[in-house]
Amino acid sequence: MQNHSRSGARSAKSQLLALELAASPGSTNALPHFRYVGNLHGNEPTGRVLTLALAEYICEARGEDPQVAQILAGMHLWLMPSANPDGFDQRTRENINNVDLNRDFPDRFSKPPSLMPTGSEQAEVRALMDWSRRIGFTASAAMHEGALVANYPMDGTPDRSTQYAASPDDGTFRHLATKYAQAHTRMALPTNKEFPNGGITNGAAWYPIYGSMQDWVYLATGCFELTVEVSESKWPPMASLGALWKENKASLLGLPLLAVLGGVRGVVKASNPLRQGGIDTPLRANITVAGIETVVQSREGTGVFARPLAPGTYELQARAHGYTTATQQTTVPDDGTGVEVLFELKRVASSGRARRAGGEEAADGAAALDSVAAWGVNPGGALRAPKRHSTISMAVGASCIENTQNQQLASLLASQIARAAAIFNIDEVIVLDDVERPDRDVPSPAAALLARILQFMETPQYLRKALIPMHPDLKFAGLMPPLDATHHLRTHEWGTYREGVVRHSAPGDGSVVDIGLEHDALIPEQVAPGTRVTLHVGAAPQLGQVHGQAVHGASLAAPTDPRAKEGRAWGYLTRVAPSLQALLQASPFEGGYDLCVGTSERGECTPAEELQFRPYRHALLVFGGPAGLEACLRGDAWAAKYRDVAQLFDRYVNTCFHQGSRTIRTEEALFISLTFLDPALQRCCMD
Repeated sequence: MQNHSRSGARSAKSQLLALELAASPGSTNALPHFRYVGNLHGNEPTGRVLTLALAEYICEARGEDPQVAQILAGMHLWLMPSANPDGFDQRTRENINNVDLNRDFPDRFSKPPSLMPTGSEQAEVRALMDWSRRIGFTASAAMHEGALVANYPMDGTPDRSTQYAASPDDGTFRHLATKYAQAHTRMALPTNKEFPNGGITNGAAWYPIYGSMQDWVYLATGCFELTVEVSESKWPPMASLGALWKENKASLLGLPLLAVLGGVRGVVKASNPLRQGGIDTPLRANITVAGIETVVQSREGTGVFARPLAPGTYELQARAHGYTTATQQTTVPDDGTGVEVLFELKRVASSGRARRAGGEEAADGAAALDSVAAWGVNPGGALRAPKRHSTISMAVGASCIENTQNQQLASLLASQIARAAAIFNIDEVIVLDDVERPDRDVPSPAAALLARILQFMETPQYLRKALIPMHPDLKFAGLMPPLDATHHLRTHEWGTYREGVVRHSAPGDGSVVDIGLEHDALIPEQVAPGTRVTLHVGAAPQLGQVHGQAVHGASLAAPTDPRAKEGRAWGYLTRVAPSLQALLQASPFEGGYDLCVGTSERGECTPAEELQFRPYRHALLVFGGPAGLEACLRGDAWAAKYRDVAQLFDRYVNTCFHQGSRTIRTEEALFISLTFLDPALQRCCMD
């Protein structure tokens, strides 16, 4: 047994303590982790008693109870008796600052929506989030009181109405909740007055809440968490605590085994690795289940993973950057024993700018090349990358532009930033306006110039006249190197998608779109003239006639479709952030940025091959100006809240810690850092 502490609220009494129970506590072995958290609401203390009773029972029965032996041999079990010790001392639901901790976590329905910490969370919540990310729990349960029910995600609804809100893993959550309720002596019985139909409920179907730990830990870290209401009484009398332990004992022992060992577990390794002492190379890989969007990652260094699943037959895939994708069909039995699988991935070589994920993708690319050989194919179409739903955003300090000697050099620097974004498939470029100015709501000239050039270069050449007005900031546009991005198709090239601008539209006729070819495209929708659109034009030209004019048949597509459906880089968004706060909180992506990486010569010096990030959907990489990110914080609205800029990021890294020059220019830093970070980003994305 090992005691771990995390700081809680500002009170001296407020350390959050957790017990680790395992055969080898404190070790970094390959076993998965499960946790119980009690007393998140200070006036619901039964979890304090049940976690300690469970710890005492496990220590006493480790040589007698087979379930205890399985727990100790198969996982690390963590028990946090009280997540709100100050509330307990005060006998209040809220903490010492009068805040309900189970409404204080980042939420997908917040404005703006984000699962990243805002800095305003209570200290207990920040400690719980840090603990969750650091350990990487497979599953967990939080204990509450006031009812007798096993509650499962999701907790909130978009319109705040009381209705069923299913998660992607709804079937698995229902299975876990049902088994907990059935193992309880009373929860699943018809005599359970509030929940007579099995003793389980979906959170939002009971009553919607926002900022819950249950939803956050599932969406942000992939941990499968239940909220178990273990007693109808909020503060049961001491004489009833023994009976409460007996009622919940079987459930408390059974849930970790079912969640961690009763689904799918296994190992991912390279089948043709470079061997060290004859030992196979384990891989960190993304494990997905067909039809379920949740991604589980195998652990770095061991390749081991555990994924809760309800009984049934599933198709699993394992993906790792630089290796073929492996697929297996497996059946999870209904006896709670789970199933073990082994994924062996073969290393593949990459070719050109696009990464090939294996033979199937290469064959698709070859077929595409044959079908449109007469037109020619842009390089991104011949060799397709895996379909990509994750995004990478890049923020650059505008002070790098202000630091140049003249506008010509500023323009060339801005074009190099655009080139870096295109080469590394960046999906969003944010201009962080770190220039000192009297009105921070008004963009500095440096930020405006950088944003305008970034937009100009991202726009295909054939659309610039229609979309980009003449401006003094573009005076040296002719000197800038072309972006030559995959969405900048030439007149002799054909691709499944094409960017265009609406020429004119009329009711009944649809819209005519200039797509940079001899003939325009026609779409059935009526779209305002001058609007930039992404069109799906098919694998080969399909010419038709409208009012005597030849037009290409096409349909409207989302700008993200080329990336999500074909794995093709398709330009980047551009926005200006007036502050670090606006940078981190105003993400255009649903759920916000779930991985934020800052770069600095003062950051951690971790070798690129050892660098690991937590799984992400939307990553943000932040580069400061010549004075660094530390200078950005000094003039920022968050300066009073954060003493160290590194606190704003999940990782704060030095990407060139053996530099031979005193200074690294911005354009050099971008290419160095993106090259350094790219392997870890590819390994950890949820695709």
